[in-house]
Amino acid sequence: EEKILYNMPFFIFNNKRIGIAAYKAHVSLQISDDLSSEVVKLARKLGFETGQKRLNIGLDQQVPEELVLKILQMIEA
Repeated sequence: EEKILYNMPFFIFNNKRIGIAAYKAHVSLQISDDLSSEVVKLARKLGFETGQKRLNIGLDQQVPEELVLKILQMIEA
């Protein structure tokens, strides 16, 4: 299901939220649950910034497909 929450587009899947937001220097992929420590470690190893519930992808960085897939799999669980 598609929704607008906090003035940003979100998708609702399994009662969890996934959002995408664009900023001046990056794009954020946000989820309603905390990122796992495995995902955070991998993201930082690959040079991406993270927050408790988000992955920031710099506009000069390639989309880390494997990492995004891991995040989406967290939503399915």
